[in-house]
Amino acid sequence: MSGDLSLLVRPKPEKAESFRGYLLRLSTENGYHNPNWMLRQLGIHPRTYLPRDDIAKLASALNLADRELSNIQSRIVGPRWVRVASHEVHICAQERRSFRYCPQCLSEAPYHRALWDIKPLSGCPKHGTYLLESCRKCNRRVGWARENLLECACGADLRSFRPRSAPDKTIDFCRLLEKRFHGQLADENCALHPAFQMLSFTDLLNHTMFLAAYISGRGRGTGRQLFYNLTADALREVFDRVSVILADWPNGFHLLLDEVRQFTEQDVEKHVGLEAEFRSLYTNLFRKQQEVEHLHLIRAEFAKYIEGKWFSGFVVPTSKRLSDEWSQDQSFVTVAEAARRLGIHPTILRRDIAEGSLAATTRQMQSRCLRVIEVSEVERYRNARENLLGTFDAQELLGVSKHPFMKLVNAGLIRAVKRAQG
Repeated sequence: MSGDLSLLVRPKPEKAESFRGYLLRLSTENGYHNPNWMLRQLGIHPRTYLPRDDIAKLASALNLADRELSNIQSRIVGPRWVRVASHEVHICAQERRSFRYCPQCLSEAPYHRALWDIKPLSGCPKHGTYLLESCRKCNRRVGWARENLLECACGADLRSFRPRSAPDKTIDFCRLLEKRFHGQLADENCALHPAFQMLSFTDLLNHTMFLAAYISGRGRGTGRQLFYNLTADALREVFDRVSVILADWPNGFHLLLDEVRQFTEQDVEKHVGLEAEFRSLYTNLFRKQQEVEHLHLIRAEFAKYIEGKWFSGFVVPTSKRLSDEWSQDQSFVTVAEAARRLGIHPTILRRDIAEGSLAATTRQMQSRCLRVIEVSEVERYRNARENLLGTFDAQELLGVSKHPFMKLVNAGLIRAVKRAQG
């Protein structure tokens, strides 16, 4: 059949309607078996993202301007990134297999909302219930290749199902996603931390997905695979936890970091350092520069956590990527760095540490020992060394000769300290 035919029923897209949902609605109202069948009858090869020429064919069949369709279709803007409405979204955040829906919304207005395709939106912001993506009658995933927008392939009416209520914090998060998707500010009574309320839709999604990966991965992080492999129920639990973290920021995030470290304790006995304890969480935050700008709130809070709660290691100069401001105010330095600051040989510091003249934090790691010294202790040690007297000056100050002076030293009444020459 030629591609210049018109469809009999030609409704316009609804505001915020998804492109796939619009095609399914067109197919339903025009009596086709499914959207792909309809497109083929119009001379259009079905695919995830229709090219410009096919959009023009479809617009002609609907007597619409091309832009009315191109504005609602997702389009590729980079490797694995697509534009949804005016927002850039990683494809892992899109649900592309299932028809996700709110039964009550479909009853009130029978069209599929674009926001339902965003996986972190696990609940309906309007009705406070979880979104569904399966049929309660046949217990199968509701797919897109079906005959009726409002029915499962088995014939069950999707509007007849009653989903479970979602937790308040989850619905708060979903409402925030909806507001930011439409370029609006958060509600005044939003329970989420104000810093997240101000994020763009894209940045809010990226922060959300990063946290979700480590919630589900028990510290290891599941990366992009999280959004393809987890079941619908598992994803709901993950995003419920994300909403709690965003409401109780930063305490909730600190608890997540504690969990990450709990699952890496076995490796920490053998290795020390941020990458050993925090695995890919650290490398993903500070080594993948292409995504750094999207995770600035998590990066900043991770640096604060390390500063205040990380005692199993120390931050070396190469870790200044954590925070320029913090790295300039390090609390600990290595023995070698302390020796450099004091202008003495490290062996002298090690001797004084062994003798108790200088306090250091020590950690045994198999065949080697890691020692770090507080900056304040280094300064105390420096001042003490600057106040040392030579033996001749001490004898003159006490008014005694060398022999009685050495008797006082041997009796422990005067403490002698070896000092490097030059």
